[in-house]
Amino acid sequence: MKKKESGFRYLERYQEGQHRAVWDELVQLGPAVFDDQLHAEALAVTRAMMRRVRVNIETLIAKLLQCGFVFGYDVRLHEQLVHSLTSPQNRRQYQEMRDWVHEQPPVFLPAKQREEEIAETEQFLAQDPSLAIFVDVGELEQEKRRLQQTTCSIDILEQIVGPVPLAVRAWFEEVEAVNFFGYHPQWSKLVPSFHEMPSWKHIVSDSYLMSSCDPFQICALNEQKIASLKEKYLLNKACSFEFAPDRYFKDYCGGSSTPYTFG
Repeated sequence: MKKKESGFRYLERYQEGQHRAVWDELVQLGPAVFDDQLHAEALAVTRAMMRRVRVNIETLIAKLLQCGFVFGYDVRLHEQLVHSLTSPQNRRQYQEMRDWVHEQPPVFLPAKQREEEIAETEQFLAQDPSLAIFVDVGELEQEKRRLQQTTCSIDILEQIVGPVPLAVRAWFEEVEAVNFFGYHPQWSKLVPSFHEMPSWKHIVSDSYLMSSCDPFQICALNEQKIASLKEKYLLNKACSFEFAPDRYFKDYCGGSSTPYTFG
């Protein structure tokens, strides 16, 4: 496919509102977006897109909270806690579920949030150096170095699985982790047709409806995931990056797993 000449103005056009047209053109270019001539601007467009995604996620969270949606696993843990009082086995299951919950991604963890907080702190210090007595400067510098590791992790990921789609790189740079698991206390009343379907007859409460809804969830790119991929790579095993579990494993349900992956 013939490459665009220099001066294509993709980012400028995208910022002017030509979101779909610009993205379609970049997709049509295929692997050419990784060429030196085009890569920087294609990545800039993708980052701009992911900043819009972040705004949309924040808007959705606010609207869901307004309509009474409850994020998280507290209700499911409470139900498991009630069962735990009946036998040692159920108590072990409750503890296992608690450990599992602690490993799940938060409702939203913007990749740039801590970076923005650090920039704001540094701005305050520049305006009033006397505020330095309230800030651990060493810890601040350490946190800045930690934030740089996200980009390094993506680079390592590319070394293992090959070129990472620009949308994936920009996601972890701008958004990172999200988890819409939860429930609505009046789900049955809002959508009574749920319980008229045969496949829903096993559900005993509204809190279990999310098991079949496959909530929006993407896990953070952490050292454990990178280490697992690297181990497979060194053993010449097929490498794939799991960025989200399937709908059942998102809700601590057993059985076979078909996670969302690329590789």
